[in-house]
Amino acid sequence: MSYSIRIEPEAAAHGIYIELKNGEWLSGEVKVTKQGTAIEFNQEPQEIIIRRQASFIKRIFTTFYCKYIEVESLGSVFYFPVFRNVSITKETIAEGSGKLPWEDDKQTRKEGMAEKRNLQELVGWASPPLSAPSEDAVSQNLTNTFSLMSLAKHHCCGIILALDSTKRSKLVNKMEGRNAPSPTASPQYSQNKSPWNPFNGLIRFLLICVGKMSRPLNAVHTSGLPSFVNESQFLTIPENLWFGPLKLLTLSNNFMAVTIQTLLRRLSNFGRTWSKIDDVRRVFLFPSKRAVYISENWKDDSFFGSQFLNGCNPGMIEKCTELPEKIPEITKVYPNIKELIQNGKIYMVDYKLLDDVKEGAIDGHQQHLAAPIVLLQETDEGLMPIAIQLKQEPGKENPIFTPNDKPEAWLLAKIWVRNSDFYLHELISHLLRTHLLAEVFFFSIITSLHDEHPILRILAATGRYTIPINVAARATLTNDTGFFMEYTAFGKAAQWEVLQRAFSQVTYKSLCLPDNLESRGVQNLMNYYYREDALVIWDAISEFLQRVIDTYYKDDHDIRRDTELQNFFSYTYRYGLQGETDLPQNVETKAEAVRYLSMVMFTCSAQHAAVNHGQYDTYAWMPNGPTTMRQPPPKYKDLVDEQYIVNTLPGLASTLEAMAVSRFLSQVSEDFVALGTYGNEVSNDPRLRDAIKKFQTQLSAIGEAIKERSREQPFPYAYLYPAGIENSIAI
Repeated sequence: MSYSIRIEPEAAAHGIYIELKNGEWLSGEVKVTKQGTAIEFNQEPQEIIIRRQASFIKRIFTTFYCKYIEVESLGSVFYFPVFRNVSITKETIAEGSGKLPWEDDKQTRKEGMAEKRNLQELVGWASPPLSAPSEDAVSQNLTNTFSLMSLAKHHCCGIILALDSTKRSKLVNKMEGRNAPSPTASPQYSQNKSPWNPFNGLIRFLLICVGKMSRPLNAVHTSGLPSFVNESQFLTIPENLWFGPLKLLTLSNNFMAVTIQTLLRRLSNFGRTWSKIDDVRRVFLFPSKRAVYISENWKDDSFFGSQFLNGCNPGMIEKCTELPEKIPEITKVYPNIKELIQNGKIYMVDYKLLDDVKEGAIDGHQQHLAAPIVLLQETDEGLMPIAIQLKQEPGKENPIFTPNDKPEAWLLAKIWVRNSDFYLHELISHLLRTHLLAEVFFFSIITSLHDEHPILRILAATGRYTIPINVAARATLTNDTGFFMEYTAFGKAAQWEVLQRAFSQVTYKSLCLPDNLESRGVQNLMNYYYREDALVIWDAISEFLQRVIDTYYKDDHDIRRDTELQNFFSYTYRYGLQGETDLPQNVETKAEAVRYLSMVMFTCSAQHAAVNHGQYDTYAWMPNGPTTMRQPPPKYKDLVDEQYIVNTLPGLASTLEAMAVSRFLSQVSEDFVALGTYGNEVSNDPRLRDAIKKFQTQLSAIGEAIKERSREQPFPYAYLYPAGIENSIAI
């Protein structure tokens, strides 16, 4: 059989010699020529041997950098990623194309999948029951520690995630770019842990920079929550899953910068309190332009309404299709409300997940929560708030606030809404529906698919840094002595109760953007730029994955017989999500596979960007997103004045901590990898190359359209600008 050789770039003038190999079988060595290079070989090439022949002088002054080699015969293309200088010593390069299970019967694939199955068993992803585990069972699961170090053998096909630090750094340069709780208890991540503070965090980062992360991790399966990797210290994350050097450097620098800024604010405001709302500007020292805009416009009703559309929590608003039963007195305030609802002009945001949640204390002072219901009307001036009820149960001591009330009462009602929005944004829209789900998706996919599976070659990039980021968040922000316990109104375990409530409402449709928008009735809502940008990005992702699926799967039967892919769907449902959602356990058709995989990629990239990137902009000006409230919701409107508001807003310490956390979480790392960017080994795979290039072209066009629209907007929506969307949840 004759094989034709193509080398990128052209290699004829560099004295390059090629030899094909399959086990013990070798072809004869041939020299690459301008006329074309062919090799006779009666086996399928599994490896290629390459060397350079050059004089001593030529070796000193010249090099030849080879990107890749393609070997083709009778329409079959074999791909060998080189991406380094060729030396005079023979180098063996393994064939690197993505292959489905039936396309690859090599013993190495069987051995690789056996290792992954063993890993799943070790973390409790192979036990039969789907029902909520007993306390003893959960405890037993937690005693099963596992090491992910074996994954170091699986390089995820060149993706940064599984490379050692040196290779990670080089690849980035090339790309440019604990006892487990019972179901009713809160997950415990540490014991005797001091509260989150900059100095504690800085020490951890310094230790990370000089330490080795090689101890085993724990897996936790808690009823009512997605399964998650759990560990009490950052240093125990296996090195092959940890941050790369540039990421560590960026995190350390950003942490130090935020620490210094926070310290300066503390010193300059020592012993001082708020006497009026504008005093908050004393700590508003390093704002972004967008944060400044918010500080100047946060009282405006039109801007308040716009944040439900284009702020950092744009997925809660829904069309009001009937008179809200929980606000029976609304018809007395707005006699025409039924007509407005029938005409599709009324929208609602309901914070019922916060109803009857346990409240806590800060420095011995009781803090307070509300569970508001907000009604908004679509007008020519934008989406305008028309009514706010701060508690779920109607009553005389639970008034309906409207724009016709005294300005201070109406403003305080809106501040209460922004406080409630902070909780559900950070815990539900951000933590649960992106970070925790992404962790499940990533662990499931890397342990279900072989490294040479084309879907893993694409989706492995969606999990880069997600596990260490999530472990860090659970160890410093949501644990029992973390930010949510120390500086918000949540009482002990309250954050986990809210998360469990919300997880019970996670549905497949709610994760698939087009279905989500339709179910909320917001397809035609004006000036909803999140919807516009998210939809075109969803479509681009779907079209990209459709091209990949069409390339590798001839028909629906191929989807059904791909045991590795089907295991991904099954393990995600059964073990990652513990059978507590309606996500499909298997997928029957190519179209459904595209939809499911689009949901995964969108969740781990664009959706995370939408709810993450605007955190500092939104919360830097504390009155626009207070993290706690020091007085309960007002029962009587007439008692509210500016001093009442100031006494309700969080104090200096909570304000500074919230600003520090939101600023840290909004920083961009130097090893940022944009959506659609893949390592050379993947992006040059012959069967993936065109699909990736078309995807990148689509994303670029979307970016240009967003730029053009932004030129005419005083507060442009740019959180879904494609070049600013990371491939994975890396912060």
